[in-house]
Amino acid sequence: MCPNRNREADGLMGDAAHQKRKSDHNEGNAFDLTHDPANGVDCHFFAKLVLLDYRVSYVIWNRQIYNTASAGEGWRPYHGRNGHTHHMHVSIKAALRDIASPWPWASLEC
Repeated sequence: MCPNRNREADGLMGDAAHQKRKSDHNEGNAFDLTHDPANGVDCHFFAKLVLLDYRVSYVIWNRQIYNTASAGEGWRPYHGRNGHTHHMHVSIKAALRDIASPWPWASLEC
């Protein structure tokens, strides 16, 4: 997807900092996607698109969080240490993480 995009904040497994705290990254139940609208990845759009996927538990983007278990609340303020303004965080339901169906953006072109 978007071969020329910035991947600086992309990630799946937790780094040393993640390992010191509870994080869905530590179990492989989350991924981060770098915001790079100039090269095809606009997280303002992708954060809404990813919520269409049944595997998603919650999304953090641009100081906001959306939890699919409480979807009626919509986007709420997120007050964590990292405001997630340069990348979006997507947590996956652990029981569904190995399902290999394509993500909603799989067919999009850059």
